Amino acid sequence: MPLLLSIWADKHVGRVKPNNEDEVLFKTLQRYNAPPVALLIVADGVGGSLGGELASATAVGGIEQHLQVIFESKEPGRTRRLDTAETDPVRLISNAVQEANRLILNLAQKRPEEAGDTSSTLTMGVILDDRLTTANVGDSRTYLLRSGKLQPLTTDHSLVASLVAVGQIRPEDIYTHPQRNIILRSLGSRSKLEVDITGPHELQSADRLLLCSDGLWEMVRDPEIRTILTRAPDPRSACETLVQRANEMGGEDNIGVVVAFVI
Repeated sequence: MPLLLSIWADKHVGRVKPNNEDEVLFKTLQRYNAPPVALLIVADGVGGSLGGELASATAVGGIEQHLQVIFESKEPGRTRRLDTAETDPVRLISNAVQEANRLILNLAQKRPEEAGDTSSTLTMGVILDDRLTTANVGDSRTYLLRSGKLQPLTTDHSLVASLVAVGQIRPEDIYTHPQRNIILRSLGSRSKLEVDITGPHELQSADRLLLCSDGLWEMVRDPEIRTILTRAPDPRSACETLVQRANEMGGEDNIGVVVAFVI
């Protein structure tokens, strides 16, 4: 039998910032006796730029529209037959992210007063044929919880992550380093965008996925994230608890989360 998905998303302004620059989305198609199709996205408008909320919303909307093809059907209850190019998740995701990058650059040109220097991070996943393919730009993350082990599927594009990689600081220093907010990649920052795409990862029953902005993982450390995902009875409870804990730990940034349980 094919796997089933249960998904929820949540976002919160946090306790410090006046507006919410995070945007989240999940979209699923589940059919009888067929693998589910799903799109999961978290985007975080880069702090300090004008119109960060416009950038994240533009990124999410552009990707959703570009990937609508994987959900389309000609007959009720049946998806239309896709050609090879449309079912190649790497090509699909790469094209979608590049299109979102173009839309944000255009936004900055058309609305310079509101969005002249705007950009957004992105973490996203596409599930096709019981396999997950992820994309990442910036420091929003995708995690996989399997058999009690929490594993990041993405790598942060940030100054502190690069310093950890070359051994100049310890991994735990990323939470307190004075330059921890400097990211090295974002949608809308340049016309030629480098995107990390990983997978496809074969999903298994009882897997749990988390996509989140830095407003979550900087406030709630990985061991507690693992505990919350493990104990939560459903994705909605997991999202609510994660957001609550991020706020209890300071809520210093906007919080965006998407949680999926594989059944």
